[in-house]
Amino acid sequence: MLLINNDWLPLSCLGEISTKVNVFWPESEFDEWQQEGRWLVGRKGDSYLAIFRDCTDKVNDIYTCKGDRGRQMWGSYVGNANTHGSYSAFVDAIRSSSYKESYTWNWKQWQFQYYGRITVGDKSLNYTWK
Repeated sequence: MLLINNDWLPLSCLGEISTKVNVFWPESEFDEWQQEGRWLVGRKGDSYLAIFRDCTDKVNDIYTCKGDRGRQMWGSYVGNANTHGSYSAFVDAIRSSSYKESYTWNWKQWQFQYYGRITVGDKSLNYTWK
């Protein structure tokens, strides 16, 4: 599992940095695929891939968030016939997944913190960016 916050870039000395994220999802390359809420889920042979998106926008056939939205949570989850038994079982795991994100002020450190967590089945990944 992978969790990404594209706004955490220690490069502020370079000036303003775009926080736009695009997902290249070659629909025709999958044997089958579908959208499940904020997830894109696909199968190629016995391999499975799910991408969690911060938004469900699509602009010019590219999955992206409209505008420069700042902090965003994106993630991915992979499986195969050995780990999940079938594509439908993989999709069921994605359907029952959960996520949480928050942006809070930390008075002790005098800064905002962004927290993200994605849970799929018994696997959970979370991180707090400061």
